[in-house]
Amino acid sequence: MMTRLIDGPLAGDSLTPGFRWRSRRPATARRRLTSSNLIAFDCAFLDYRLGPGSDGLEVLKQLRERGDRTPIIMMTGYGDERIAVELLKAGATDYLPKLTLTPDVLGRSVRNAVSQRNLVEQCRKADQGLREREANFQSIFTTANDTIIIIDPAASHIV
Repeated sequence: MMTRLIDGPLAGDSLTPGFRWRSRRPATARRRLTSSNLIAFDCAFLDYRLGPGSDGLEVLKQLRERGDRTPIIMMTGYGDERIAVELLKAGATDYLPKLTLTPDVLGRSVRNAVSQRNLVEQCRKADQGLREREANFQSIFTTANDTIIIIDPAASHIV
């Protein structure tokens, strides 16, 4: 599995085997996050404090308002449970205090975020397929010139 990540001083090949890391400086990351979607990324790390005049929560909200579904793992060195809850409610996939960061914690968080995103996408595709099949059947029933009878063998009656 190859995962592309942005933003953070933790970038390096030795952190989590099997993952490729790409880092951006905070000013570059903020500009990238606010100017375009993260569709090219499997997952993104975003610091809660981005510097003067900007914070990760606002950037996260902007991304979610635009419909960007990239899993975003928020990190902070100043966090508490209140901030964690606020970030998760705003659409963060995970929240990691910097004091607890280890290669194992990072790897687990990325694997969970990517796995969650993949499951959500599978559900979205299945739902879309179901809606298309339902529309197809609806079209058949509304345009048919013949009588259509549906029999439910389990219920032993005509539907």
